[in-house]
Amino acid sequence: MNVSPQVQGGEEEMMPAAGALQIKKVCTSEGFEDLRRQWQRLAALEEQPNVFSTWEWNLCWWQVYGEGSLYVLAVQRGNEMVGIAPFYLVRRPRNTPVALRVLRFVGSNDDSGILDILTLPGMREMVWRIIFSFLASNEDWDVLELSNLDAGMATRQMVAEEARSQRWKESSYQAPTLRLELSQTWKEFLGGTSSRLRRQLTQFERKLKEKGHEISYTQPQTAVELSECLERLFELHTRRWETKGEGGGFLEKRKVLYQLLSTAATEAGWLDLWELRLSGRTVAIEYGLHYRGCRYAMQSGFATEFGNYSVGRLLEAFVIRTSIERGDRLYDFLFGVQPFKLRWGAEPRCAVNIRIVRPWSFGSLALRTAHLLGIGLRYQTGGDSA
Repeated sequence: MNVSPQVQGGEEEMMPAAGALQIKKVCTSEGFEDLRRQWQRLAALEEQPNVFSTWEWNLCWWQVYGEGSLYVLAVQRGNEMVGIAPFYLVRRPRNTPVALRVLRFVGSNDDSGILDILTLPGMREMVWRIIFSFLASNEDWDVLELSNLDAGMATRQMVAEEARSQRWKESSYQAPTLRLELSQTWKEFLGGTSSRLRRQLTQFERKLKEKGHEISYTQPQTAVELSECLERLFELHTRRWETKGEGGGFLEKRKVLYQLLSTAATEAGWLDLWELRLSGRTVAIEYGLHYRGCRYAMQSGFATEFGNYSVGRLLEAFVIRTSIERGDRLYDFLFGVQPFKLRWGAEPRCAVNIRIVRPWSFGSLALRTAHLLGIGLRYQTGGDSA
């Protein structure tokens, strides 16, 4: 796969860092491609597996939403990569003579889950500190926005400490996410849910069969079937939200992301895409990724005319059961605290979005001026044309 869009200017640079470690700044598409093998090795060794830290996810996201220039920091010990921070540098506001240079994670929008750097086991704190030291010595950015960090990890406290030691101005806000710890067996898991939910699952399935529907759960087996399944997902998801008087979540850029991601995830063995069919007709779809013991629930859709039979709930129960039988330990519902997630027993946790500004920089001046004028400057929006 080629990395796009092409970055204007920029060379790969090797910068000295603390001790025996060095930082290579990668600003080119070719350099991003060259990191693939070592990036994948780091992801395979990561103590806290996260599909949104993988080379494949970052590549697909950048191909769709990428703008400005790559600013990927690869931390190396000799020829061995021990950490990677996938940033990019973008100007905000757009198309103005005076704009802030904002440094962000690749993946900084609501398509992603938790974001973070990637490191060898036991080196996260060291790598983060080296990255901050590097950023302190470079004046090519005004604002650093670290979105979707896991607020429960030591990273949050360490970032705050580093910001204070550098005398950078820091602010933050939290966003809720939901994650479900899976039981060893489906029977054990189901026993931990409410009696009402268990009764409903049985009743809905029985009623569908009484209506003469043959219930089947299928996955696409070919590239053509995958493409057709995605189109049905886009349609069902959009129709569902339109009935609520809201726009669907699949605008053009997001559709392209899911098309690219589906190809990459299929090649990697991560795609977990299921359809619930009634007598051959698709009435619900669950799109997810299965990565290193965790199932990520990305998007879903169902035929609203079958809403009284809770076909979406039936499919989700099937997918959770399949995840348990596959040996998954976690089921990640990502962002948002909707009732349909809570009914399965998902536990809330928080992600934190951090904005850091160097004092006496242009970014500091702009943000101070905006504050004095009562102008709210939003945190990152990443691919805000999604």
